[in-house]
Amino acid sequence: MHYNKGKPKGSLIRKADLLPGGSLSVWRLADGDEPALAAIKSELEPQQGSPQALAKVYAPTAREVRDIQLPDVGRVFSVVDDCSTDNEGGAHPLHAGIKLCAKVLVNDENDLIFVQAKAQLFRVLTAAKTV
Repeated sequence: MHYNKGKPKGSLIRKADLLPGGSLSVWRLADGDEPALAAIKSELEPQQGSPQALAKVYAPTAREVRDIQLPDVGRVFSVVDDCSTDNEGGAHPLHAGIKLCAKVLVNDENDLIFVQAKAQLFRVLTAAKTV
């Protein structure tokens, strides 16, 4: 995630993550499962020597994501199990994805529905507790 003056930037969610066929990579955890959280944080840490670092882990509930609605559209997002963690065959049983619901039709990142949906998801993610 990128920061600007100490606050997360909108690039936390890339447009390709939410356009049709995309999925925002997330991880499912039971509340209070500290061993699983530690294992996932270890997975997310950059390789040794990388200038990047894991800054925060936001922990919204799947319900909070699914509750995002837009006028004239209704529910916007689904949270789906998806064990694939990369395009090289990596997998993890706790990996999941946030996707636009199939009924939400967007043409590109300039579509008003896409802009509003992304803004609402960003708000939910950054308002969630951090772990």
